[in-house]
Amino acid sequence: MSAVFLLFELLRRAAPGWRAAGLIFCTATGLAADDPSGGVITGATAYFDKLSAPGMADPAWAKDFPGRRGEIRGRLLRSIALDPLPERVAMDARFSAVLDHPWARIRQVAYQLWPGVYSTALLYEPKNASGRLPAILTPTGHYGQFDNAYVEVQEFCLNLVRQGYLVLSTAQNHYEDLSMGISHQTVMVWTNMRALDLLEAMPNVDRERIGVAGASGGGLQTEMLVALDSRPRAASIIGFTCEFRTLLYPDPPHCDCNHFPGLLRDADHPQISALRFPIPMQFVTMNDWTVDFRTKNFPSIKALYESAGAGDRVAVEYFPSSHAFERPKREAVYRWLARWLQPPGGTAEVAEPETTTFTLERLLALRAEVETGMGFGGVLRHFEARWRYQPVTIGNSRQLADFQNRLSKVLARLAGSDAVLPVAPGVRPVEFPPAEAGGCLVNRVLVPGEGGLVIPALEIKRRTTGAPRRAVLYLSPGDKNELVSPVIAREIEELLAGDTLVVIPDFRGKGELEQTWLGRSDYQEKMWERNGIVWGRPIAAMAATDISSVIDHLLANRDITRGQVSIVARKSGEAALVGLLAAAMDQRVAKADLDLKGACFQLRNLPPMPFILQHGDVLQIAALIAPRSLVLRGVPPEAGLSGWLQAAYQAAGARAKLDLPNN
Repeated sequence: MSAVFLLFELLRRAAPGWRAAGLIFCTATGLAADDPSGGVITGATAYFDKLSAPGMADPAWAKDFPGRRGEIRGRLLRSIALDPLPERVAMDARFSAVLDHPWARIRQVAYQLWPGVYSTALLYEPKNASGRLPAILTPTGHYGQFDNAYVEVQEFCLNLVRQGYLVLSTAQNHYEDLSMGISHQTVMVWTNMRALDLLEAMPNVDRERIGVAGASGGGLQTEMLVALDSRPRAASIIGFTCEFRTLLYPDPPHCDCNHFPGLLRDADHPQISALRFPIPMQFVTMNDWTVDFRTKNFPSIKALYESAGAGDRVAVEYFPSSHAFERPKREAVYRWLARWLQPPGGTAEVAEPETTTFTLERLLALRAEVETGMGFGGVLRHFEARWRYQPVTIGNSRQLADFQNRLSKVLARLAGSDAVLPVAPGVRPVEFPPAEAGGCLVNRVLVPGEGGLVIPALEIKRRTTGAPRRAVLYLSPGDKNELVSPVIAREIEELLAGDTLVVIPDFRGKGELEQTWLGRSDYQEKMWERNGIVWGRPIAAMAATDISSVIDHLLANRDITRGQVSIVARKSGEAALVGLLAAAMDQRVAKADLDLKGACFQLRNLPPMPFILQHGDVLQIAALIAPRSLVLRGVPPEAGLSGWLQAAYQAAGARAKLDLPNN
């Protein structure tokens, strides 16, 4: 970490209002602006704040919300790859042996999500009950290996049974393959939709009295299910709903199941939780990330319900305690559910007595046997069979132009190009006095980037060179300073021929833009990558934007001419992807020499770019560079046949400008 970024970290730790330390950071870096009171470059923290601003931030969002909620629901379904919904295959429910409790009969049930892909749940049925019963679906939060067998989950389910409900406690299924568009929410939402199918198929369930209630991660599942499925009649979200930015860096990141593609492009969690108003909805908040919900977000939701004449159908209850689902909170949920799901005039006892639970081992021993299950990897098989791209035939210039036009639009959408923030007005690059190394001049420069980011870079030229006319951007996966100190690395010397300026920029997630969070190195990997998923700005696409910012700087502040900019990346498949995206999306790149080092999206050894494999892999992205010059090394066979890319260049009349060595 550079001294500048280290200073910024120390400021953040020392000051209670460290988010406002951007101006100090600006001064520390020497960055200048015409208006020092605004528009200054403030670095990564300001960028995170801007991209994480709550969707529909205007307090009056509820006025326009009724007309938009159908659109938001549709986009939400598309973001989790459930539009259209999967085929509702046979439930094929399998049941375990019965575990007897004084109040309930408990069984594990396995049920089918996709062909050969099963989930499990714990089914609690009241003893000696007759007729059709109200039912509660209880999605499970994060309890590690204990899942829905955890003691406080048992206590909740058993007391619901005591009050006369049939209860289905679903497992929390984590599975993700973002390159195909599968997020954890894809599986979780469909798991719970199929659980509703299971409840509706039970002869002792009243389909008109099904509620949903879940805590923490189960609260997220409750929020999503109610937003996207019309069958629940009442719900309680416990310890979850908040503005999404409280779940992102610079706050400690949560489980990856919170990060699904492009969430913040359309709405934030408060809006998602209200998508099915005026369904009876309760929010239980506490001293965690939900602590401000009742004052910051709930008033708009309350106004929304009141506009529909249903103000009594929404409530928030705050408990001054930690993130847990203790008895007082459970009793608040019992009261809410009884109000909407029990028969009129019912007298369900909501005070929770001492409850006998089972050991975790005993409850986990329940097994509903499935002979043909293929695990959650089977979800990918079904997605690939239906959605994976098939290379189109390119035999002439018209076919190439049609392909490039279609994929360019798709790539811009997947990269979130419309969400790129403008460079702050009046901000100027900062150059430091050059140093000498191996007969070369090395100049450090801070380039203004999108949304106030600083892009640190080193510029190297030979002392005998005047004003360089060409520029080569060398994308290094490591510390750029090691390439010039104490001597110029051979790989850089080879690029310094003639009047060439070699520029080694940092980019998102690398070098000085790979910050830690308060010294926690385990947050580095998630910081840009996971948040970029939620923003609809994959990390490689953000890095490509950084490269375009450097090109802006070169063309505006150097004697480099358009068409004289090249990109080289040879030591990292990840850096090569950044260069590939930058060249594909920025026509000012005249030539690229990239070594993928055996990486491609099909092998899942590149940074995730949600949905990309529904449209192409690295060869298809490379075809967007034609007819410009391209050297593409280290393409693995899993990426497809290199002859396809050769045909694309042939159709462009530029076969000689493509080189595929060692492929």
